Amino acid sequence: MSRIEESTGIARSPEDVFSYLMDPGHMPEWQEGAVSARQLDEGPCGSGRGSGYGGGSGSARCR
Repeated sequence: MSRIEESTGIARSPEDVFSYLMDPGHMPEWQEGAVSARQLDEGPCGSGRGSGYGGGSGSARCR
């Protein structure tokens, strides 16, 4: 089986990158197929929190 790796350099701190990725509003910027996203629960993202996103072929709710 072949293995494919890809790397990207980001001129930000790990904390900045993590915060950006955990904000559901940014999901369509980096998740292929996501058209919109929003957090369903109040408070910070984490285990047990809900988020939802919509794509060209439907939508999903994550918990």
